[in-house]
Amino acid sequence: MMLEVESRAKGRDTTRKKHMLKKVECIDENQANNALQEVMELLKLKHKNICAYTEFFIIWDNKISSLFLCLVMNHSHHEDLSSLIKAKRLRHEGFPNKVIRIFIGQMVDVLVYIHRLNIFHRNLKPSNVLSTGEASFMVCDFGSETLMTDEMKWRIRAEEEPDSKCWMAPEAANFSFSDKSDIWSLGSMLLEMIACSYSKVKEPTLLLHNIKKEARALEEAVSGMSQLHPLLSSVLFLMLKIDPSVRSTAEELVENPFIRECLVEAKSPLIKVTKKFPGFPGHNSD
Repeated sequence: MMLEVESRAKGRDTTRKKHMLKKVECIDENQANNALQEVMELLKLKHKNICAYTEFFIIWDNKISSLFLCLVMNHSHHEDLSSLIKAKRLRHEGFPNKVIRIFIGQMVDVLVYIHRLNIFHRNLKPSNVLSTGEASFMVCDFGSETLMTDEMKWRIRAEEEPDSKCWMAPEAANFSFSDKSDIWSLGSMLLEMIACSYSKVKEPTLLLHNIKKEARALEEAVSGMSQLHPLLSSVLFLMLKIDPSVRSTAEELVENPFIRECLVEAKSPLIKVTKKFPGFPGHNSD
């Protein structure tokens, strides 16, 4: 459950600041405390493409006699990526090449940053990525391992929202999350963004489910996208390997020539160069 709340800054500043409060129900006090201890690590995150958390706490709801873990994050009125994708799909309109490049660059930069801190998102999907400008994105709503691996909550969520987990990696079905799970989710989002302009891809969520079962599903989808640049399609294959042991890490993606150009486009500090690469997606011959 997401709620909009207001808070006043301390001291003489009476400006009201808006935040978002996320309430997650916990089965007992032990689970709530474990989840709270885990999410406290998220207060370390200081990145321009991550929606900052401000505090966490546990409350008891007398009405339903249940414990809730509450996560407070900076509020944003920006549209999420899910809404943008739906609008593009209705018009059979693709995302501009520059937006695709910047999205990839910013997301890889975020994943390198959090994975170096040994923090995983676990629930990366379009509704958890905010569009903060024409070509600027921000990640929000990180998942807790304690809560994400609760089998009962998993089954309830799957029944209520059958497509809510289509962006998750194949191994997530067995409650296994790692840095490479985040990479799969990024590849799934990228594939869905690309598929917007292709009328043949009528059910993208079905495609996202199918590519988890067999590699051929991804190969067939990519081959049907006639205008997709080979370098971009090769990146999809790096991110969407069913076997996580052969899937690329964020650090490995940084070494990919096309990804490096996306990082340059996104002005990522991971790439300290000023050279501008012409065309899309471009190619650095160095």
